[in-house]
Amino acid sequence: MVIDNIIAEQGKIDILVNSVWGGYEYYNDGTEFWNKKGFWTAPLSRFDKMFSAGVRAYYVTTSESAEFIGLAIAALATDENVIDKSGTKQIAAQVAIDYGYTDIDGKQPKPLNVANCQ
Repeated sequence: MVIDNIIAEQGKIDILVNSVWGGYEYYNDGTEFWNKKGFWTAPLSRFDKMFSAGVRAYYVTTSESAEFIGLAIAALATDENVIDKSGTKQIAAQVAIDYGYTDIDGKQPKPLNVANCQ
């Protein structure tokens, strides 16, 4: 796995950017994807390729457990004042700090946003 190779060679990963965009680079389904009138006109196989390439990469490389994201969802779902967060972006690591929980390994992931990365 590429992550293992990087760690073996460099000792650590300094920055990991997770992106769920699989791209169009290798599509060969015979359609002119650039001429589609909406996502609903594209073949389902295209979605499958994007989902597999993008979301799978995020899953494999993410530093947070699936349980951590689940805890964020549970915390928000049980918050009587969740309406105050309606229509806003929520970062799981910040939700954890706000609601006082950690990941299953006891770590507290740092919220990666502009304010924390300067």
